[in-house]
Amino acid sequence: MLLPPWVRFLNKSLRSYRKLDSVVHEQRLPRLDFNPLRHKKSSDTLFILGSGSSVLTYTSEEWQTIADHDSLGFNYWILHPFVPTHYIFELTKYDWDLACITKNLVARTDLASKSCIYLKDAERFDKSTINDAVSALPGHIKEAIHLVWDAEIPGDTLQDFTRSVISLSRAGVFTGRRHWAIPKKRATLFFAINLAVRAGYKNIVLCGVDLNNTNYFFRADEFLAPPNLCIPPEYQSGAIHKTNNPAHGEVTISAILDIFDRLVLQPRGVALSVAKETSALYPRFKAYFASPE
Repeated sequence: MLLPPWVRFLNKSLRSYRKLDSVVHEQRLPRLDFNPLRHKKSSDTLFILGSGSSVLTYTSEEWQTIADHDSLGFNYWILHPFVPTHYIFELTKYDWDLACITKNLVARTDLASKSCIYLKDAERFDKSTINDAVSALPGHIKEAIHLVWDAEIPGDTLQDFTRSVISLSRAGVFTGRRHWAIPKKRATLFFAINLAVRAGYKNIVLCGVDLNNTNYFFRADEFLAPPNLCIPPEYQSGAIHKTNNPAHGEVTISAILDIFDRLVLQPRGVALSVAKETSALYPRFKAYFASPE
């Protein structure tokens, strides 16, 4: 008998909580929080900062607008000099990835001291692997880390994913008022949007979420990375970002965001937009920094 999506997500949430809570106690980390962004929320708009090369085209006025609101960078955003309100990185199976991020966290004393730092995807690994990864972090970085309680939304087809979103929405998973794990699917971007919804942001702007290429700002000739930072090896191939490539599964990030916008964001009065018209998500989502006509 196939369990309803909300029951499967609840089971994932409980398993995730037990494992992560045990690590939190052993490593003396801050307690798990199902709505972590709300503690530092100072505006109704959140800018989510991806690593697409389009961020190199932003004007000083546009950067000032971003700085005037809350922001959230993830993964290799750490290579950009702009310090976000929140920063997320993930635990992966690649040792070089965590080592590279860790080196960058040590070098970026400005980010480590000013941003709230979160580690996601730990629930995908066994407890000993999580403990080893956290223990390997330098002391001052470990003290700043918040382990994130997350769980995957079931559904490997668009039809099944849609059913999951409908049932989970009815169960109150996306409201931020109930103690559920933070939902994730396919990309850190979707997880970040769920964090924003839970915290009560009414405007979510996706910056550097290009998806129609695999060009990263930190590989561009005109970008000068801050000194002593670790640039990761090439990890994307092909003409478009793999999270938006149906060859890697029909539940692409574009399809996910379309479904989530119709079923969760719009009914809750949350506006999702992209920063620039160059994003693959435009014109489905309007451009916040629209070009003058």
